[in-house]
Amino acid sequence: MKKKFWLNAAILTACSLSLSIAGMGLRVYQTAMIGAEGMGLLQLLLSVYYFATNIAVSGFNLAVTRFISEKTVPTRLVIRKCFALCLGSGLAAGAGLFFGAPLLGGVLLGDARTVPSLRVLALGLPLLSVSCCCRGYFLAVRNAWKPSLGQAFEQISGWIVTVLLLPFFARKGLTEACCAIAGAMTVGELCGNLFIVILTRRDVRRTADSAENTVQTVRLPVRRILAISMPIALGYDLRSALIAVENVLIPAGLKQCGCSYAESLAAYGVVKGMALPTVQFPAAFLTAFSLLLIPEVAQSRVSGQSDEIRAMARRVFRLCLAFSSLVVGCFAVFGTELGQILYGNAETGRAIRILCPLVPFMYLDSIVDAMLKGLDEQMYSLKVNLSDSCIRIVLMVFLLPRLGIYGYITAMYCSILYNASLSIGRLVRQSRLHVDVPRWILLPAFCAAVACLWSRALTLLLPAAPGTVLLCLRLILSGCFYLILLAGCGLLPRRSPHSSIKRKTAF
Repeated sequence: MKKKFWLNAAILTACSLSLSIAGMGLRVYQTAMIGAEGMGLLQLLLSVYYFATNIAVSGFNLAVTRFISEKTVPTRLVIRKCFALCLGSGLAAGAGLFFGAPLLGGVLLGDARTVPSLRVLALGLPLLSVSCCCRGYFLAVRNAWKPSLGQAFEQISGWIVTVLLLPFFARKGLTEACCAIAGAMTVGELCGNLFIVILTRRDVRRTADSAENTVQTVRLPVRRILAISMPIALGYDLRSALIAVENVLIPAGLKQCGCSYAESLAAYGVVKGMALPTVQFPAAFLTAFSLLLIPEVAQSRVSGQSDEIRAMARRVFRLCLAFSSLVVGCFAVFGTELGQILYGNAETGRAIRILCPLVPFMYLDSIVDAMLKGLDEQMYSLKVNLSDSCIRIVLMVFLLPRLGIYGYITAMYCSILYNASLSIGRLVRQSRLHVDVPRWILLPAFCAAVACLWSRALTLLLPAAPGTVLLCLRLILSGCFYLILLAGCGLLPRRSPHSSIKRKTAF
């Protein structure tokens, strides 16, 4: 089982990293074509689209993962009922977004340029909903490569269509450029999601029959599915709605601070469309673990293996904190150069350096949320997420007119720290985990700072080199120095063939 877990983790990590690199490259290309204002407009309409996707999915993917992992219901029954529910919610969300686009774009977002793009994006929602259910199935059966292949297919298709359409439509204006990007996203999603659905149908036909005799019950009332999916769906839907409201408040608040509407969109595009995705990019290395932990924790909970849950939490904390310490160091020391090289924008580099202290909280919070879902704590996550969004909106109402874009960043800091501290605290209490602050937090942070500063000082002595080459060299040296320092401090995991206890304390 452990071998299969790490194999799937490696596959998902490689896929997630590749897709994140491709996504970052696509974002850089889009920024070069439509500028900071265009990226701000794109983020504005995507906030409404993501709200619609949450309605379409409605948490049914988690229900599929939970039921199949716990092996209490026949696989065919789970798939059949969840597929029907997903298709219904996807059709409803797609129709609502298509016909409600004038109201959502023209009135809620206050920018009629978003209406055509919203209608284009609505076309892919039904298939997107069903494919998310398929991803939940593959996650439960520990078969990572198939949905990963579908995501790769989606990314490649979207890239090709973007490169074909965007140069032509970007010359016509931001409305047409955003519509071209939305069309490329929809085509990519249709290709990738259809591929995943076909793979799921073939896999269920081949493997489900042999597993049907191991289940404990042959009934699955819809209310059992809704009991798992609805808290997740409600939390995601309400939070997405609040985020859409939040995105409407940002340009309005920045205008009250003295900025024009175009300048407000540009400032928002720099922070939300460029700096924040860059800060979140290294999380691709951890995405696999957050996805795979849900069925692992769910099985341990059903089996009553509290020690195994505690051991998983310990490994997750140490791995995530050690990794995020290096990421913070690299962004803090090299963030300005990174923003200039990627986006040709010094303001983006400054925003990256301002946001990077949030990295440990964002990365750890995403993994902790996955473990809480496996522990059947989705209602707690719902409460935290809703209160978090409300706090952020209240803070923005007061801070944006006074502090401008820094008011938005301040609200983001308060929101992320609040959400992460409550979620982490809940998992620590549930798993009875002891957090070793000096060894898990302080020492890795010190090693990361020293490694990045050493790397910068050493490369200053080298002959002049192109900026991209120099930055890559500095990042590689920082990683090497960091591993050496961790080893010197005794923080790297050690495996002993004679002691299972020692293996449990490793990352």
